[in-house]
Amino acid sequence: MARTVQLSDDRYHRLVQMARDRGFEVKSGPGSQLGDFVEWLLDNAPQPLEGDTPTELWGRFLVNILPHLNDLAAGLADRGHGLDVQAAAQDGHLILNQSDF
Repeated sequence: MARTVQLSDDRYHRLVQMARDRGFEVKSGPGSQLGDFVEWLLDNAPQPLEGDTPTELWGRFLVNILPHLNDLAAGLADRGHGLDVQAAAQDGHLILNQSDF
């Protein structure tokens, strides 16, 4: 079943650019990957911090920020640096260190 979503021109152009930045083609008509991009957004959107224990909350938090850490690591690598990540949900700590190659 097809659905219709209305966006302002500014939001539409932002959506198209976001899709392109992630390797999806959004266009009118056949061949558009808009549905695939929306599914990707839903899969990668931060989820609520839920859990009964501090360890579960830390675990959910770490899952939520993983895509951002991957983007940060890729950006640093493009500039000749690395990213060292130490995380432990059971201990409730996250340490990020930038390193040089």
